[in-house]
Amino acid sequence: MSRINMEPKDPGHEVVVGLDAPMNTFFIIVSEKQSDDDLRDLDPIEFKAKWSRSEVVAKIEQYAKKSPRRQAVMSAINMDMDPADFVKKDT
Repeated sequence: MSRINMEPKDPGHEVVVGLDAPMNTFFIIVSEKQSDDDLRDLDPIEFKAKWSRSEVVAKIEQYAKKSPRRQAVMSAINMDMDPADFVKKDT
C-alpha cells in the first residue's frame, strides 16, 4: 500500500492518499491531527473501503491545499498510476 501525506487545508487535519494495490483501489483518509500523548481512538473524518478515482480526486480537492504536489497526486490518480511512484518526495 502506498501512502502520500498531503498538506491539509485545515491545520487540524491529516490527509493521506495512496493506492491499495491488493484491493486495486485508490484511497484517501482524512483524520483529526492528534498529539502523541492523545490516546483517544478517533474515527476518521473521511474513510471508505472502496473509492472511485473521481471520488478520491474530489476529496483531495476538498481537504488538501492547492500545490504542485497535490496536482501531481491528482494527475497520477487520473492516469491510474500509483501516486507514490509518480510523485517526487520533494514535490
